[in-house]
Amino acid sequence: MNNEEIPGAMYEPDDTPESHPKRNPESQPVSVEELDRIPFFHGLSAEHLAQVARYSKRSHFEPGQAMLRQGDLANRFYIITSGRVLLEYNAAGKMVPIQDLRAGDPLGFSWFFSPDNLHFTATAQTPVEAIFFYGVLLREECDFDPALGYELMRRTGEVMLRRMEAISGKLAQAISI
Repeated sequence: MNNEEIPGAMYEPDDTPESHPKRNPESQPVSVEELDRIPFFHGLSAEHLAQVARYSKRSHFEPGQAMLRQGDLANRFYIITSGRVLLEYNAAGKMVPIQDLRAGDPLGFSWFFSPDNLHFTATAQTPVEAIFFYGVLLREECDFDPALGYELMRRTGEVMLRRMEAISGKLAQAISI
């Protein structure tokens, strides 16, 4: 299978292409029906699912490949469909594991907020299949449709709360050592 870099995504000039997902050039956006089966999107209206689907592509990562890098431009997010991803935080040069993500887990919501920089590094631990979303374009869609923006913001808030709880648990462990 011949892969290519995803076109149209907004990358910083110093951003490395190997950190971006690969896709089949014939890849089509994910179907509305498939998105509706994903817990993060379940319950969105058919219209909103269609809006989100327009900005999706399938992607694949090999073990050890970075899906996101802390500090990079936040312009995309993923829903993991298979495999395992380690979410880490670089604390003074030491990578601290935060969460182990698996199928169904969302990843990378910094695109929703300014400044648009990633707060974590996410690395494939096994072969990973994921749905890639053009976050910057989807944020523009949310500006035009505040009801979609509200729904995605509410769901994103739930993800962020779980991440904060994971970080709190890591801090509690560090203090008790």
